[in-house]
Amino acid sequence: MNYRKINRYILFTLGLFFLFFSLLKGFPFSGECEPYGSVTYKGFTAPDGYKVVALIDNQKLDSCLVESGKYRLSIPQDNPQTQDKKEGWVGGDIINFKVNGQVAVPSIAAVSTLEEVNITVPSLGTELTTWGKIKALFR
Repeated sequence: MNYRKINRYILFTLGLFFLFFSLLKGFPFSGECEPYGSVTYKGFTAPDGYKVVALIDNQKLDSCLVESGKYRLSIPQDNPQTQDKKEGWVGGDIINFKVNGQVAVPSIAAVSTLEEVNITVPSLGTELTTWGKIKALFR
């Protein structure tokens, strides 16, 4: 018995096995656009319970609540059979985010994959207290 040939065959088979499954892991089976990541709200990690909403053309397609400063959304593909109604994304769509009702950045292009997108709500530079409002008037 030639053990060297058997070892090469086993290593080759294992290599193909791992390559095959690593390719499958990255293959988009669902057709859903799945952004996830951290949420920063005006310079701080967003507290639990803040609502993250995904919008395409100002139409809400999915939402979730922040947990431990993170979010995860799942936006389905649009059904081409219902042309009068938009239920999901199509190629070329831009997904915008809102956190607790305020616009978050960045916006992303809709693609069928799991994609890390860390979003933030920019600070206005002043607190919305009475003194902050007075300072904003003189800027």
